[in-house]
Amino acid sequence: MKRNPIIRWCLSLLLGLAFAPAWSGPVSLNGTWELSYWKQPAEAITDPAELKEVEVKTIPAQVPGNVELDLLAAGLIDDPMIGANVNKLRAWEGHQWCYARSFTAPKLSEGQRAELWFGGIDCLADIWVNGKHAGSSADMLIERRFDVTDLIEQGGENTVQVIIRPVVPASQDHLLGMFSMGNFATEESVYIRKAPHMYGWDIMPRLVSAGLWRGVELRVLEPARFTDVTWVTTHIDTATRNVSLFVDFQTKLPFDLYDKAKLRFTLTRNGKEAWRGEQIAFMHAGRIVANLEKADLWWPRGYGEPALYEAKSELIGPDGKVLDTDVKRIGLRIVKLDISDIHLPDERGKFCFVVNGEKIFVRGTNWVPLDALHSRDAAQYESAIKLVTDANCNMIRCWGGNVYEDTRFFDLCDENGIMVWQDFAMGCAFYPQRDDFLDQFREEVTSVVLKLRNHASLALWAGNNEDDANLFWSRLQPFHLDPNRDQVSRHVIPEVLYEFDGTRPYLPSSPYYSEAVWEKGSLEQYLPENHLWGPRGYYKDKFYTTAPCTFVSEIGY
Repeated sequence: MKRNPIIRWCLSLLLGLAFAPAWSGPVSLNGTWELSYWKQPAEAITDPAELKEVEVKTIPAQVPGNVELDLLAAGLIDDPMIGANVNKLRAWEGHQWCYARSFTAPKLSEGQRAELWFGGIDCLADIWVNGKHAGSSADMLIERRFDVTDLIEQGGENTVQVIIRPVVPASQDHLLGMFSMGNFATEESVYIRKAPHMYGWDIMPRLVSAGLWRGVELRVLEPARFTDVTWVTTHIDTATRNVSLFVDFQTKLPFDLYDKAKLRFTLTRNGKEAWRGEQIAFMHAGRIVANLEKADLWWPRGYGEPALYEAKSELIGPDGKVLDTDVKRIGLRIVKLDISDIHLPDERGKFCFVVNGEKIFVRGTNWVPLDALHSRDAAQYESAIKLVTDANCNMIRCWGGNVYEDTRFFDLCDENGIMVWQDFAMGCAFYPQRDDFLDQFREEVTSVVLKLRNHASLALWAGNNEDDANLFWSRLQPFHLDPNRDQVSRHVIPEVLYEFDGTRPYLPSSPYYSEAVWEKGSLEQYLPENHLWGPRGYYKDKFYTTAPCTFVSEIGY
């Protein structure tokens, strides 16, 4: 008997749905959202149910984006990049914002979890899914994840709302310390984890933005998965190119897979497998050691090829099915900083980067904000790095008044042999020493370190930009504070690095006022590494040509 072709097609479709594989890919929530805004009332609104109590206006919005770009597209503001228009944005600093959109959630298989991921929320925000509170965020600079498994309608329509409070009024709720350089915009910003330059700087306008400035995704997490993988080079013989390294892994592993699942790790270069390691998954975390002969090393620009390997980690079920895969690109190199605590007239201070045992002459540049509106940064990475390579630079110092650049920036630096000196996002200020701030900052540092530590280009963590020096600009002579008592740069950051990344050097501040420099009276002539601004004159002025420091990490004319 012949079946109607329509009936045949419907039956095949139903069979296909019945035996379809579990959903595993992310659902992008980038694109068009609705953006509502209103002047913040005496008590900030954090619940969408309260929106009926205020006069709300709504315009289309783009994510990733900044609210100013949406206001501009709606004809509500003049282009802030032209003339003095940016100053008019001060009137918007007291507004609240609500991003909203609908999305279809996939059906989850047994054991799967749904996670709402934000690349960057600027800044004080509450996240709601289907009218239920999913979580809060108070840090523009890091990624956020919220488990929404029990909040979504699987296979159906859902709504997400992100309500953002203005940071300028919120900053008034915090008591600040007395020691600062005075009348500088970062004073009001120190308790708020935003890019410091957004409050105004000598190189950037005041533009205290808000928005979902990086991507948004709904991610499906498998019941058996990697939760962290890091590759660490421990020994290099440069002459023979023999290399030792290890891979540390952590998994989410259902108990019935213990002693049954398998872990497989491979290193591949130019399509050729260079190393493989396997073991039974008898515990959820562990380490595998690898030894390579005649390996290709990663070198800074001008010293050799910046060789990269594909580092693949696979979690394999008892039936041979790959349950989860983690893929990274790594470079085999060891970076050290040969540094002295002090520079003396008869004993020149040392400040030299050493890669794979070889001293590197640094030809560098500072990396400051590509844009006052950071949702536009990523589109400029390739062209900006092209400028860096055209100038034959082999190091970028990512300045502490900025955001932390995204993964693609570090990928480009990996590929081009550009070492990255990464300041943590603080600058020219005295930051709170109290536990509530220290706990929040510890979370930020941990998030940034875990995200970036596998990149070969990342050569140095630096605590901040000029916070040590700031204590000597505060006009409280002779009552200067010893920067070596700073809890943020001398305790919180090194404690996180000690636990999560002991593989690269750490500089507490740039410039760094060590105990030895402090005992000498903290004069700039004792600094091995310094920032040279001075008269802002001709670049061959004696201020620059006779500067006593060994390494200049920032300069301006």
